[in-house]
Amino acid sequence: MKTVKLFKNGCFLNERCQALRTLIIGLMVFVFMQLGYSQKPIIHHKIQSDSLLIRFDPGSANVWLPTINNGLRFVVKQGTNVLLDEVKTPVDNSYISLHESETESDFLMVAGLIRIEAVPQPILEYTFPVAEYTQVERDIARFDILQYTLNKNFDLTQFAGLGTIFKGFDQNKIYTIEVYLPGSTQPIITKSIDRSNMVQASSPPMKVDWQNKAANISWETKTSKPTFYGYILTEQIGMGSELSLSEEPFVNLLDTAKNENLHSLAIFQELISNDTTYTFSLYGLDYFGGKSTKPFVVKGQGREGIGLSPLITKYETLTTNEVDLEWMVLPKFEKYITSWRIYSSENYAGPYNLLTSDLPKSIRSAKEKIKNSSNFFRVVALDDQGKEVPSLPQLVMSFDTIPPAPPTNLKSEIVDSNMVSITWDRNREKDLYGYKVFYTIDTLSEWFLAHDTFLTAPFFIDSLALTSGYKEIYFKILASDQRNNLSDFSELLIVKMPDILRPFPPIFSNHIPDAGKVTLYWIPSPSEDVVKIDLLRSPDLKAGNWSLVKSFTPQTFGTSYVDSNLVSEITYAYTLIAYDDVNLKSEPSPPLAINVLPKQYNLDPNDFKLELAGQKVKIVPQFADPNIYQIWVYKKIDKRAPSLHQIVDPSRNQTFAEDDLPAENENVFYFLQVIFEDGSQTDYSKRKSISK
Repeated sequence: MKTVKLFKNGCFLNERCQALRTLIIGLMVFVFMQLGYSQKPIIHHKIQSDSLLIRFDPGSANVWLPTINNGLRFVVKQGTNVLLDEVKTPVDNSYISLHESETESDFLMVAGLIRIEAVPQPILEYTFPVAEYTQVERDIARFDILQYTLNKNFDLTQFAGLGTIFKGFDQNKIYTIEVYLPGSTQPIITKSIDRSNMVQASSPPMKVDWQNKAANISWETKTSKPTFYGYILTEQIGMGSELSLSEEPFVNLLDTAKNENLHSLAIFQELISNDTTYTFSLYGLDYFGGKSTKPFVVKGQGREGIGLSPLITKYETLTTNEVDLEWMVLPKFEKYITSWRIYSSENYAGPYNLLTSDLPKSIRSAKEKIKNSSNFFRVVALDDQGKEVPSLPQLVMSFDTIPPAPPTNLKSEIVDSNMVSITWDRNREKDLYGYKVFYTIDTLSEWFLAHDTFLTAPFFIDSLALTSGYKEIYFKILASDQRNNLSDFSELLIVKMPDILRPFPPIFSNHIPDAGKVTLYWIPSPSEDVVKIDLLRSPDLKAGNWSLVKSFTPQTFGTSYVDSNLVSEITYAYTLIAYDDVNLKSEPSPPLAINVLPKQYNLDPNDFKLELAGQKVKIVPQFADPNIYQIWVYKKIDKRAPSLHQIVDPSRNQTFAEDDLPAENENVFYFLQVIFEDGSQTDYSKRKSISK
């Protein structure tokens, strides 16, 4: 905030200004400068007997500054007859040097504000520091302080060249006042004086709100602005003396603002007690240093009044869609109550509409219609000064057991791969409160609420647990009104989960090599969405040079396959890959390495005989091959599982196996399998039996 320093020894600004005046002027300058305060020129007039006092208010520093050197021209006419034609020139520079020692002269202060070029430089710099003021800001501050100073003394106004007196004024005649700027032939402003504006305005009406040991005093200022620039407010306690409530006038700097709430002043005055009569008098201060002779006077006493709002103790909704209200107030406040009023609104903050007025002060209950699905009610006490004291708003719901309709037209859309957006048609019920969305992964299992608070819009977005392995997620929605009546559930919405999980591959379970071919066995993939299985083969496991052997579709799915036309004595690698219905590819199954049997190992394992030799059974192979490594002899008795009975090793000249004769009524079977030196093997032979 920029303020002008008023305490300085010397000829510019005198020491007589008090601290309060400093604050008022400093605030005045600040407000004018910050708000860019400026108004059009005004002519103020005042009638004193046969004299017409005239004061010109330039309205802004821009209009005032050109008049300093050449002066203003005041003209008073009666019709076309010029009665006064006078040029008023402000004080000249010599006044400051002649009266420099007079440190308590308002005239010297005004002279310093006008003839700033004659003020000693140290005093000028102290008052308007260059670091704080531009020249434009300094001129605005000079003008605002000057205007405030001239208000208290019309002699100062004439001294500043902004006012004059016309003598010989006749109240029965009409006069015209014209003011000319230097060098202008057209008046900057004209004002007519007749009986309509000869009577001075009285002090504005003053309102006093008598409170508990306090008075809240207020009055409007804008209407009286053409006549009064400020006000004096006095207080008289009982039969005591009339004393002013402030050393300086009360001035409203904002009564030119657009906001009408700023066009008044309010003073809060504490009172000693509620038992004493107080008299407040409001005087207007005109622009000529005068005070209105007829103040606006208000007498009264402090009063405790209704010190606590009424309390609503009951608010029951009836089946007739009415509310049964009951309320109370502390007994000590009842003497101030004259009647009751009841208001209602759809919203807590209002606006509130009057439902019932002039309820007798003895009443403590009432029934009111609930016009909407919900209403806020206030019970208001009217005191003996016409002041309303309201209760807190009380929400009352209408009588309603009808639920809203279930949401319809549910739609879903997958967004950002892992989110689902759900929309539905908005309900039309006026008392709709919101929606709840439920979900489950199995319609036979528990349903879960998908969010914390009610949804107010028909829209919901949720994340999807794509790694859970579930193929679908189910949603259903219900609506709730403001009475918590719940609708039926909507139709089921099925959302198909985006598939990001690769299927599991089949796993090899067994294999049987043969001469020039191999039989492969596997366990099917456990993934339900597999639509294709590829069998791949490579002649070199390390090189990984895989080629497609066979593609299986759901129509040709199996658990085995015979791969033929293979090169003997070469080790082949096999693997399986599964594909699902969105073409996601499984990892390859663990590879299986198989050595294909040579085609010359073409002996028949069924070529053996069972012979009786005393109490023994001899199992005698009839085939011979230099590449035979071992012959495995298996035995099966009755329904028991077969077991390896003996291994024949031709390399040790062991050419047959021997066993004890079977017991009576015992069925014994034998079968063989030949193992070659390269690790290959034949199929199992057919079973043969022998008995005693």
